Amino acid sequence: MLKRIIGAVALTGALVASPAYAAKNTYCYTSGAFSACASAAITTNGSNTTLTVAIQNLSHSQGNTVYTLTAFGLYYVFPPTHTGSSPSLASGQPGWTAGTPLVLKNGGLILGGGQSALWVAGAKAGNPATQGILGCPPFPRNTTGISSCGGPLSFTFNLSAGNNFSLNNLNLAFRGQSWQTFPGGGRSPSEFFNCYSTNPNCVVTSAVPEPATMSLLAVGLVGMGGLGFARHRRKQAK
Repeated sequence: MLKRIIGAVALTGALVASPAYAAKNTYCYTSGAFSACASAAITTNGSNTTLTVAIQNLSHSQGNTVYTLTAFGLYYVFPPTHTGSSPSLASGQPGWTAGTPLVLKNGGLILGGGQSALWVAGAKAGNPATQGILGCPPFPRNTTGISSCGGPLSFTFNLSAGNNFSLNNLNLAFRGQSWQTFPGGGRSPSEFFNCYSTNPNCVVTSAVPEPATMSLLAVGLVGMGGLGFARHRRKQAK
């Protein structure tokens, strides 16, 4: 009976932990006295047929400006060679469509000699002025958009992983529009900026894994350890 219970716990922990998780990171674009931050966590399902980006605007939490996030994209830097394509959205946010806009693809990504970029997935607001992702209030007057103050907003893509997909090698870029001006910064309220996680002016900070994820992993490990202990006792009894 004990063996069955422990085995079930181990199997449950392993099944729950089956989706692949990339670390939840914070990305802060900086330029002079200007900084704007967002967080994102990237996951795939167990069979690598869907890819989900949970993204949040961190205005009034991190960074020193209020902005709206209007597009984002995931990309590899070659070499090394990796594969993957996510041309369509399975679910997202109102007014957003699949595809990384050219203004983000060609808007300042720094590549070294012999390097190139493969854009795997992305999404953009149909109307950046009214459908961008906002952080927490207060906002500039007459501002409209989709709030992420209560937590990250999810976008799930249909994924064609190919034979060399690598979740941990995916990089994030996001596009934002600032309203606020700063002394000496030369920024107008309508200026756009692009943050690429491989560029020096986009600082990336990795977050500690979420407690729930660690707890599920612990349950699986404890269960598997208990199953090994039960087998050891059975061998001793023989």
